Amino acid sequence: MSTITTPTGREEAWRFTPLNRLSGLHDGSASNSGVLSFELSGDSIAVHKSVPANEAQVLPHDETTDAVALHARARVEQVDFIDIPADASGTVRIVRSGAGGSRFARTLIVVGKHSKVSIVVENFGDISLAEEIELRIADEANVQFISTQEWSSTAVHVARHRFELGRNATLTATHFTMGGSVVRISPRVDYLANGGSAELNGLYFANTGQHLEHRLHVEHDVSHCKSRVTYKGALHGEGAHTVWIGDVAIRAVAEG
Repeated sequence: MSTITTPTGREEAWRFTPLNRLSGLHDGSASNSGVLSFELSGDSIAVHKSVPANEAQVLPHDETTDAVALHARARVEQVDFIDIPADASGTVRIVRSGAGGSRFARTLIVVGKHSKVSIVVENFGDISLAEEIELRIADEANVQFISTQEWSSTAVHVARHRFELGRNATLTATHFTMGGSVVRISPRVDYLANGGSAELNGLYFANTGQHLEHRLHVEHDVSHCKSRVTYKGALHGEGAHTVWIGDVAIRAVAEG
């Protein structure tokens, strides 16, 4: 594993994040002793397995400089692997509840060709969670992804959500963030072939003392792909903070 550079707060990517409230998730000092339960329900179209993190099928498809995601990759021993076959149709619901201490986690969701599915991830409980969720969407598939942050008032959640779109794949991703003491979610979209379409939506409300942060990046380096981003939020009470940053990179090859 390469050296992970610990954020100091002077970096552009971390200058708004209260590092002293991250429970050591950013510098690797956090324990990995917390419990994160995982319950899969909905239509019977998905298979959930716990797979060793060093197996080829669950290795990350990209590189990142995100320190928390890198610590998650280094500390996780088992990956939650959810496989949705080709031509599937229906809803997959994932309910997770955290309890005690800190936890590093990785989840990989693979959606087969021509599938049309809704994936709902609901987060509850009290934990300090560093995680990476990777969603690989095959050619011609259509995915609606919903993530809700309904944590307790003392929970910490730092997540990187990466969406990988195949040819003519469609993604609508929506993040609802209400709970937690500190929540920082960083969605990223990558296109593997032309014709992909991604719509990223978000709704967040920060109350007294909460810090809710969303950092988006859409990488347009393939031709004839499109994206749209709409996030709305509000805050109320002393010490409430919200951060939203959207970054769209349009490379020279991304014509059309």
